[in-house]
Amino acid sequence: MSSTWDQILRMVIAGTDRSPLPADVVHQLGLKITSDATLTALEALPVARLLQKAAHILPAAAELTPDIAPDDERPLCPSGATPFLRTILEQDIYSETAGEFFHLLNHLDHRLPPELLPRVLDFYSRRRYLPEPVRQVIEPAGSWLARFNPSWSELFNTIQADWETGTLAERLQLLGAARAQSPLVGLAWLEKTWKQERAEHKARFLDLLRTGLSALDEPLLERALTDRSRQVRFLACRLLLLLPDSTLRTTLQDILTVERSTLTKQKNLFSALKKIIPEDGPFSGMWLLALTSERETAPVAVWSRLIPAEDLGKALGLPASDCMERFFAPDQHESLPATGLLEQIAWHCDPEWATATADWFSRRPAHPLWESPAMAALLACIPQQQQADCLNRLAQSDNMLETPTSALVRHLLTHAHTWPRASTMQVLQYPLRTQKPRHWLPPAHFRELLQRLAYCCRAEDLAGMHVQDEAWPYAWQVELNQVFSIVRFRQQMHKSLAQ
Repeated sequence: MSSTWDQILRMVIAGTDRSPLPADVVHQLGLKITSDATLTALEALPVARLLQKAAHILPAAAELTPDIAPDDERPLCPSGATPFLRTILEQDIYSETAGEFFHLLNHLDHRLPPELLPRVLDFYSRRRYLPEPVRQVIEPAGSWLARFNPSWSELFNTIQADWETGTLAERLQLLGAARAQSPLVGLAWLEKTWKQERAEHKARFLDLLRTGLSALDEPLLERALTDRSRQVRFLACRLLLLLPDSTLRTTLQDILTVERSTLTKQKNLFSALKKIIPEDGPFSGMWLLALTSERETAPVAVWSRLIPAEDLGKALGLPASDCMERFFAPDQHESLPATGLLEQIAWHCDPEWATATADWFSRRPAHPLWESPAMAALLACIPQQQQADCLNRLAQSDNMLETPTSALVRHLLTHAHTWPRASTMQVLQYPLRTQKPRHWLPPAHFRELLQRLAYCCRAEDLAGMHVQDEAWPYAWQVELNQVFSIVRFRQQMHKSLAQ
């Protein structure tokens, strides 16, 4: 090979006119001789270069002693379940059942066959996220195997960024992890860099302070209460009012105690709230307006977004269940203060107040506040058992399902928990209950509801059901065929894992 390369170099130096490439060299390279000596030489040059590189002797590698995968004494998952996992990993229509599969496998304390680990790592590396149930199933072999593929290893990488030099995304991740594990560490980071932070970053950081919130956060939140950014000031105020013994919360409670007679005597609650706004200091009209954007010109609207419903209930001397008429009476349900108060109940996530509020509203499905984002947030705060009762009651109202912006529709489309059976059947049989004609086309949000139903219903709730009823609208039957295909897959998957 070296002599061929030397002949080509001589040809390049002397030129094809004086030293054309010999025919035997051209044949040796697997090329054909053309009438143009220059073209022949140009074709020969890259081929000879590749051959020269391929024949290069590689340096001897250092002798390595490869480690082996750590032992895992858990039993393998049932052999009948592995085809289901392969289908989940390969077909998009079943990919959303992956979480359910790994949750069941984790509950059984079984491990995957080793040959499936690369497929699982590929599946989640494309999503750039490894859920905790999956991590528990594939460990310890998963992290050992991931070292040999950079795209897999990212799933197991711990945060290496520094608080002061990391990107915003890295710092948010760092702060979120710190507040969940050691809140004081995250607080110390924020206190150190608070002055240098941009306003929009401060707001993002304050959102994370709710995790692990304690009285130790109060000094920083008091500083944030005087920030130049309205959004930062408002968030700081809300967080301070979550602390039962904060100075700001105590001030508010004192105002409500002093003005108790005004609150109890006035029939319209929000008219009473206007009267008790202090003339100066915290919660005065100017103080309230300084917390939010200029478009909210009514201090009482801001006031209602801040008052904890629990404190207002104590001032009225009423339990949560008896406060609803005062809070959301017909003569004030369209007002901004009523919307703000509902938002505040959802923000505090108090199970008693959330349940009482949802229970009151569930008996009034035509109430306009059902279309507010705060109502959807409120439903997520209700304990699971009461939530099921509330959702079942709401699903019986056709108006709730027909309105794409209703809190019920929003909740069902985004809720992570299993749907109650009654809610599943109300959605599934909607066209039959409402006697829709055969040519009826389901609106987009109904198709989305059916797609979510396929993954979120209890698989056993649809056991034995099929789409053969001639009364179904044609388009609904098409959607149901896919629903039952997914449900049957889930039912068979459960059965295979149970074996």
